Amino acid sequence: GIKGAAVKWYESYDEAVARAKAENKPIFINFTGVTCTNCRWMESNVLADADVQKVLNDFVLAELYTDRQTPEDERNGQLQESKFGTVALPLYVVVDHNGNELSQQPGLTRDKAAFIRFLQAGAGKFGQLAKK
Repeated sequence: GIKGAAVKWYESYDEAVARAKAENKPIFINFTGVTCTNCRWMESNVLADADVQKVLNDFVLAELYTDRQTPEDERNGQLQESKFGTVALPLYVVVDHNGNELSQQPGLTRDKAAFIRFLQAGAGKFGQLAKK
């Protein structure tokens, strides 16, 4: 999990969706893996960053592991591949509570501002949808 984060990370996509529906928030999905060094770097340096954390407060957060050889991880991997067309880790996606993709950030980025823009782009699209 993300160290020092006061926010709750759901390890189940379905739980995150239910929470997002209840709170009318977009979902930030962190597709991650135990053996993924780039995932750890992102979690320590970008996701744990105070400015990024502030933006993440507007989302329901899902941390979905795909490589632990469990039925849940298998489902997470299938979800990632079928919905987003890749099994590469890390993958960060913002979706609405119907699972529609709003924005995507594949792989590691050292540019926190770009990561925040990706989050805000997803949140902005969600806000426009919510008004309709």
